[in-house]
Amino acid sequence: MNNERICIAALSLCLLGGAAQAADAQLAMVIVSADRTVVPGALAQDTLASASVRTQEDFARSGVQSVSAALRTMPGVSISSFGADHVDYDNHGTEARLRGSSAAATVLVNGVPLSTNSRISLSSLPLDAVERIEVLPAMGGAYGTGGAINIVTSAAPSARASRSDLQLGMRRSDRGDRTLSLRVATPDLRIGARHLRDGGTAQTSPADRQGIYNHRRPGQQTAVYASWDINPRWNVFADHQHTRAVWGHTDPRGKEGWDGHWQLTTDYLTAHYHTERTQLSFGYGQRTRYYTTYQEDGSVEISNTDYRSRTWRADWQQQLAAGPVGSWTLRAAVGTERYHGLRGSTRNGSRTQWDGELGYRWTPNERYESRLALGFVLVDDFAGRTHAWLPRWEQRYRVSDRLEWYTAAAKSFAMPSVNDYFSNLSRKDAHTPETAHRYEAGLRRIAGDTQWQLAVFHTDVDHKIDKHRVRGKVHITRIGKVRSDGIELSYRYQPADRWYAGMTLTYANAREQEQAGAPFVRSGARWLAAAELGYRTERWDVNLNGNALIDRPNDVAALLLLNLNARYRLSDDAILTVGIENLLNRRDFARDSRRSAYYTDPRRISIGVDYHFD
Repeated sequence: MNNERICIAALSLCLLGGAAQAADAQLAMVIVSADRTVVPGALAQDTLASASVRTQEDFARSGVQSVSAALRTMPGVSISSFGADHVDYDNHGTEARLRGSSAAATVLVNGVPLSTNSRISLSSLPLDAVERIEVLPAMGGAYGTGGAINIVTSAAPSARASRSDLQLGMRRSDRGDRTLSLRVATPDLRIGARHLRDGGTAQTSPADRQGIYNHRRPGQQTAVYASWDINPRWNVFADHQHTRAVWGHTDPRGKEGWDGHWQLTTDYLTAHYHTERTQLSFGYGQRTRYYTTYQEDGSVEISNTDYRSRTWRADWQQQLAAGPVGSWTLRAAVGTERYHGLRGSTRNGSRTQWDGELGYRWTPNERYESRLALGFVLVDDFAGRTHAWLPRWEQRYRVSDRLEWYTAAAKSFAMPSVNDYFSNLSRKDAHTPETAHRYEAGLRRIAGDTQWQLAVFHTDVDHKIDKHRVRGKVHITRIGKVRSDGIELSYRYQPADRWYAGMTLTYANAREQEQAGAPFVRSGARWLAAAELGYRTERWDVNLNGNALIDRPNDVAALLLLNLNARYRLSDDAILTVGIENLLNRRDFARDSRRSAYYTDPRRISIGVDYHFD
């Protein structure tokens, strides 16, 4: 532990002496199209550590059709899933992990964590409603031990439509998927709807490889959403989505099979108010799941198994005082979760969380900035009450107009899932919260159209909660401490026109310690890579993007996914899109847990037309 801290401190000292020559271009505070423009619900501008941002323009260029697919193109992100095509079957284990972390990232909507368990469905928000996605691997505090992913539905004032626009989109794939989308945008209001008819799959899911199910029949997914900028200070977003699917297992040996009829309804509502010194936010989310299992002869095995959850959270942030070189900020928040149907239709649960932070920002000159904060979190539920102090320190120094270095250290906190409390096999010590200490140091440089960043990171997670199989049964228990360190290199070349390219390479080395005093056992190394190469003209935009995962704990040589997308402007109002997902048609698979895995879906070819009406 001391060696890693010394290495990070030494890197910081070396960077202090490495001044470069000044240049005409001004240094951006982040890399890879990650502008920190103040946007309602955005968080990237609140941290000096590494952050990656993708916008609607990036989504359209790469041809992704879902939030999960968009995340897979972002630096250091890996997605493990239970269902084919990464359809999220509510609590069945679809998770995003950052930089090979053993903990899932907390997913937020407009800066609001709509579940203090970090569990919201990645497929519950249509990508059409998303203006930008922020990946914040070094985010600490009460946002969980695995970093944060923030899904933002409000655009920056400079990016909002200057005229009214009606967009109609139609897509169809060779696997029977059909999508119809409608979006109406004015300078202040964006309303949209999306309907997906899923063609179903056969023998394509990771669950089939794990003996859970091996087919999914055609299903449907419908979503409606609205984002309203009431005035320059207020923004309101609402989303409703309903999904129906039938999935099951057909035994190849002729034994009796089954089909599960599954429905999930999700609703999200967020509201934001901001001035120069005050920010208020409110979020509400609810999920309802109905599930019935039918045997092959039509008899009902499980009927009307329902699961409902409701979550709300209110957050207030105030700049208390501002001096010539510094300012104080106070943040306070409270949130509540209520569940019905955990581990059976008769078990209920609830949790309330209070958290806050007092921070000081010091800027003695134009080159140096430091942020020091002390946070506090208190959690109260039926299992007991617990609390933690969460310090955070970040600093940045601009060596020149093109080069800067930064360091960041933070403590973060995560409670066990409320659902874990109701496991009949849970052990008492599993209910101790996880805590993580994160350290990061790095360099950023911009030279003309070229941007790059180098980051070194280290994380210690105490009281890690995991599932262990004991005598054929799964127990929720602590595995002790997990230690991970690594390095990440990002590069992007993005001129005004023609060719553009980007790449991120991440290496993370994780070790586990099952009990205090025991030696750390290497749990494997993980390489992650994301890259894109594109060419654009006034009419054409061709993009080749991909990601790779080398996961030694799962004995996988490599998971490789390449996608090719081309857009052609037929006229000023119409755009034709042709996309190929999994261009090489690789069928890679890596087990993550009993109900989750890293994998690639079969190749899919889709064609679509977007038409704009003024």
